[in-house]
Amino acid sequence: MHQRSLDCTFVVSLLQGEWYRTQCIILHGQPVRKRPPQPVEGSYTPMVTEAERNLDWNRSAVQLRNQVRAWGSQGALARIDGKVYLVRRARVVPISSPAQPGTVLERSDERLLVQAGQDALLIEDFREA
Repeated sequence: MHQRSLDCTFVVSLLQGEWYRTQCIILHGQPVRKRPPQPVEGSYTPMVTEAERNLDWNRSAVQLRNQVRAWGSQGALARIDGKVYLVRRARVVPISSPAQPGTVLERSDERLLVQAGQDALLIEDFREA
């Protein structure tokens, strides 16, 4: 889709004014396509369960980081050395280690480096749950 057409479609869908439709035709020489109406009954998306908050250390560090990001301020739950932590921020550390997934590679008061299925996850914002 041409950039100007995209801009007009956005403006029309946002403002829904006949004047804007007319301006787009005058300026760009093409009518603006209307979006199909949404179903009145809506759509169904399954609710996220509490079990989906748990980090599975067999997954890659990239997948775990994305899971942490998805939970945002609520945080994902990580079981490390028999304790449960609320994880709010983490990043991937490319590392080659023979350690088993879930093994703590480094620990400090501010950070935990945990082996994942691939690479490691550096947990930067956490607290005991």
